Amino acid sequence: MINPFLYKNVPYDVTRDFTPVALLAEGPLIVSTTPSVVADNLKDFFALVRKDPQKFTFGATTIGSASHLAIELLKLDAGLDTLVVAYKGTAPALTDLMSGQIQLLADPMLSSLPLAQGGKIKALGITSLKRAAAAPDIPTVEESGMTGFAFVSWYGLWGPKNLPTNVSNKLQADIAKVLALPDVKARLNGLGFDPIGSGGERFADYVRDEMAKYEKIIKDAKISVE
Repeated sequence: MINPFLYKNVPYDVTRDFTPVALLAEGPLIVSTTPSVVADNLKDFFALVRKDPQKFTFGATTIGSASHLAIELLKLDAGLDTLVVAYKGTAPALTDLMSGQIQLLADPMLSSLPLAQGGKIKALGITSLKRAAAAPDIPTVEESGMTGFAFVSWYGLWGPKNLPTNVSNKLQADIAKVLALPDVKARLNGLGFDPIGSGGERFADYVRDEMAKYEKIIKDAKISVE
């Protein structure tokens, strides 16, 4: 979804070359710092950054990832001009966060929540508008004063271009039934995701809205692939 805004000559158009079938699930990222930072919420953390900006470096798991865009959006909303280091994967970014080489990272709950629960990183907020069932004690970014802040990681299902409507509708209906199963819902919630299962037209609108959000963040943050 992000590639067309980062790379030239992408050989496909996601809005024209595929048939949106269903939005499967979405989930927030956890925004965390290293345990030695004295702030316990994002409002206090950003106050520390403004007081002594040279002491702080932010991280992103890979360039153009949800992690990267979420951190850049936080920077923009907080009015900061902090260096963001883009890593080549989640593991090295989390390793440097734990050791204090970087002081802020946005990362999916699946990889960050166990570390936060074990005290190896300090969770400051989650990027959804509501608290997550898997981590009810972690406040939302909005609760730290950034009104309306929302950025989620999501998964969807597409079919080939011109997929017959009856086939798409059947697939969506079957997916929705599976996502409504209590054990499936519980499993997804445990991984930090909410099952959705919305159909083609709603999913298409969702994709357009998300792409517009990504394009604005990339432009405002001047993100580019060198």
